[in-house]
Amino acid sequence: MTDPEISIYEWLTKVQQFSEKEILNKYGVLLENLTAFNKKDLLSSQANVLVVGGGGCELEHAIISSLGLMNVNLFAVDIVKPTIQEKSPISKIHWIPSTFEKELITSYSIKADVLICLGASRYFHNASEMYTHILNALNPEALIIIDFYEIPPLRR
Repeated sequence: MTDPEISIYEWLTKVQQFSEKEILNKYGVLLENLTAFNKKDLLSSQANVLVVGGGGCELEHAIISSLGLMNVNLFAVDIVKPTIQEKSPISKIHWIPSTFEKELITSYSIKADVLICLGASRYFHNASEMYTHILNALNPEALIIIDFYEIPPLRR
């Protein structure tokens, strides 16, 4: 991507940063119901979480915390660098400065225990195809938290 395209994504990330109150207002129902999906085997061990298109990753941090995961390796795939810090439960942030491309799965050996992709599919050229490729970056019993947008090519 060119510099102007990257700066547009950086600007979008800044203006779309959520406060904790905004996260609770918009995603409160999701966060309240995630405790049912606590991955007992991941609570004390290291967990790999793949975030596609998370921007600053504030919402994703809230989701990870709601899941009760500990010692998380966060793999953030986005043009812009995550603004969150390495704080509990996130022990390491691996920023992959890219849009999610099919080749990304083979270049990074990510085997994630949790996938979080909220809103990014609207930027995919073919959301169904991209999600199929993303699934290859997951462990067989991974927890998947996505929303699905398929925007027609003419509108995109």
